[in-house]
Formats: sequence, C-alpha cells, structure tokens
Amino acid sequence: MQKIVQQFLLALCLFLWVRVFLITQERYQILNQGSEIQELHQKDTIDTNKAPNDDPVLPADQLDPSDDEPIKKLMELLRSDGDAVEDESLGTEDDSWEPEIEMGEKESDLEVIGSDPEPEPEGNEEQESLPEKIDEVIPPEQEKAIPLSYVNQIPFFAQAPEWDRNQPRQDACEEASIILAAYGLKGKSLSRAELISDIRDLVNIQNELFGSWRDTTIAQTKQLYDLYYGIWTATIIDNPNVEQMKQLLSEGKLIVAPFAGKMLGNIYYSNWWPRYHMLTIVGYDENWFITHDVGTKRGEGYRYSDAVLMNALHDFVSIAAWSIQNGAKRVLVLER
Repeated sequence: MQKIVQQFLLALCLFLWVRVFLITQERYQILNQGSEIQELHQKDTIDTNKAPNDDPVLPADQLDPSDDEPIKKLMELLRSDGDAVEDESLGTEDDSWEPEIEMGEKESDLEVIGSDPEPEPEGNEEQESLPEKIDEVIPPEQEKAIPLSYVNQIPFFAQAPEWDRNQPRQDACEEASIILAAYGLKGKSLSRAELISDIRDLVNIQNELFGSWRDTTIAQTKQLYDLYYGIWTATIIDNPNVEQMKQLLSEGKLIVAPFAGKMLGNIYYSNWWPRYHMLTIVGYDENWFITHDVGTKRGEGYRYSDAVLMNALHDFVSIAAWSIQNGAKRVLVLER
C-alpha cells in the first residue's frame, strides 16, 4: 500500500511541475510582449521634462522576468520526501487541480491523467482466487451395459396343473403364460386353484370377444391381458433382436412370446409337438434365454438357446396360411 501511495505522490509532483512550468512560460511570454509594447509606447509619448536617469514605471500587476521564485518553489517540492504541498500563488482557483476522493474510494482506485496504469499488486493479498475454466469433454452416449445373466422370479405352473389334458387346459398356453406374468408383476404367490379359476375366466372373455378361445395372436393376447389385468403396461414389439430382449429382461420386464411349437424342440413335450405355442421369457444368461414353458411340468426355468428361440419365434397364422413359419416375429412386453 505504501508503494502505491509513493507512486501516486510522484505522479502528482510530476503533474504539478508541468503545470508550474507551463504557467511560468506563459507569464514570461506575456511579460515579454508587455515590455515590447511599453517600449514602443514610451518612444511615442516620452516626456521631455522627465529626467534622463528615471526608469520606466511598470504596471503593478506585472512580474519581473528575472524573478525566479516559482522555480525555487518547484525545486523545494521535488526535494521533499513525498509530501506534496500546493501553493495557491501558482494559479487562480480555476487553474488549480486537486484529486477528489469520494467516500469509500481507495487512493489506489484513482486514475492519474497522463500516467501509466498502476501494476497489479503481487502475491495473494486481497485477491480472490478464481477457478480455472476447464473444457469438459463429454463422451458420446453409450448403450447401457446389461448384466451377463438375469432372472425375474415369478411363480410357475404348467397349463395343465393337475396333468389334466382335457380342454381348455390342453390349449391354454396363452392364458397360462399371461397369468404367470401378471402374478409375478404383482409380487404375489399363485395357487393351483387361482390358476384354474383365472384360466376359466379368460376363456369366457375370449369366447365373447373373439368367438373362440383357442390360438390367439399376440395382439389378441394383449387385448385379453389389458381387460383382465390391465393395471400395468403391455407393449408389442415387432422384429426384436437378442440384445433388445435381454435389455428389457434386465430392467425387470417380462416377455410373453408366440412360437412355432415344433421348432422349439422341447424334449419334454412327450411326442406332443404343438403347431402353435406361447410361453413366458423370464431371464437369460450368456447364450441362453430362460423361460417358464407352461407346455410341460418340467418347464420352470427351461432354457432355450438364443438361436433356437429366435428362429422359432412366430406369431399365429391360421391353418389356411399353411405354415406357422409365415407368422411375424413379435413379442408382448409386460411391465409394472
């Protein structure tokens, strides 16, 4: 702070010296011009009665050019230790200059006209540390990594829980698949009696809606689910791939899917190869899908390879279409 004050006083002294020098020069010029005019005037108006030894009388407001008083005062000002004293005789009130400092303003904030800008204070004194601006590089959005294996825990029963192959249980794979999924999403256990009761209710609804309860497409299965268990979201996805289906399963969702039954090649069908079949996919591991296959009592957690399951994936088409393999590849995704 003392260094700043000294610099300010030095600049002030320099400014005052310049002002004194300019004023002195101006007055010397005025005095010179006045002397010349007076000499001419004296030649024209000389009094013959005036004694030859009398000096001409100058006006009282004129200063003698030989007067070196201003220079002496300036030298005293420069020799001082920094205390700038301004002499009122150096000029009139209008010509004087004195820096005015407003309340709350520091001397270091004052700008001296004609001087170089003051250097910034060194060190950390009264300096606010500003955080450096760092350009963050945001990596491109990457696909969410999924676990290597994942299984959703839901109850299991075969579509014929008492091993009764009489209708409607013989062909109730669609009804049984959505029942297992609905109870799983509820987080509820499922009894054999509840399974049989729900199958009966769903068959009655289908008879009213479609005129038959056998072999419903995935779209009809969604409609049935929405009517009977319609408190959660059901979405149909066309042409899904393995990665997409495993991603959905890892998010806690369940997949009800239609198949060409014979292409699944399940050895527990006991030589009974359904033309059209439906089951619930509950999980996966590295190269397999894990299912609850309601077509067999050994169907809990039954594994199909990725290739077999995706190859057999076909929606229902009528017998008139000749081959179930003409059915579209689509699945029904159920979630809370």
